[in-house]
Amino acid sequence: MSISCAPRILIVDDNGAQMRALCDTLRDQGYETTGFVNAADALQAMQQSKFDLLLSDLVMPGMDGIALIAAAAKIDRDLACIIMTGRGTISTAVEAMKTGALDYLLKPFNIGVALPMLKRALEIRRL
Repeated sequence: MSISCAPRILIVDDNGAQMRALCDTLRDQGYETTGFVNAADALQAMQQSKFDLLLSDLVMPGMDGIALIAAAAKIDRDLACIIMTGRGTISTAVEAMKTGALDYLLKPFNIGVALPMLKRALEIRRL
């Protein structure tokens, strides 16, 4: 993990309000969060800083979450990734997992459902 005691989570969601709400909520849970509304800015941030986990929306303009995971893996092969979506299908879940996502979170979700997924993904990364 990073030098910081708190795990660093990179949140990417083209819905700015949702991204900010996730950043604030997870920060309140003890995580260090950084958020972006597009994949290109998130990838640029990965070039400059180390993150422990990528939490990305699936459907975004320009680059979807699955393509983002693939690009992020070229920067940091150890990055844990979780896809979140309001339009989940079995085929996108399978594609996300094949690309390297450790979990698939359906929106809208309760933070109580997301926290165990985050902890599990971070533990897998640590191992």
